Amino acid sequence: MGAEVDMAAEKRLFTRVAGTGKVKLHWKSPQGFTCQQVAACLDILRRGAKLELRSAIPLGTILQLESREIRIAGVAYVRHCKPKGMRLACGVGILGGVEWGRPAAP
Repeated sequence: MGAEVDMAAEKRLFTRVAGTGKVKLHWKSPQGFTCQQVAACLDILRRGAKLELRSAIPLGTILQLESREIRIAGVAYVRHCKPKGMRLACGVGILGGVEWGRPAAP
């Protein structure tokens, strides 16, 4: 947990932290219903995260994120949602108002 990904292999502006924990997601469905799901955070960086979900969330959906485990709280949007085995890999873009504290090293 908390291992950093090799930046030589990455073309990202910010360091990505891999395998960081669980995140609670809250959003409104297109029909106006309040939805929630707990996702595994596969990696996170300053402006986004890759989450593993049980069920798809429509592209562009605005999400409320919260996790005490990885010390994140705020708003994000769904950039993509692709099958990954029996689950889905979902990329989210982090919007303003997110506070994130890098997880403590083990």
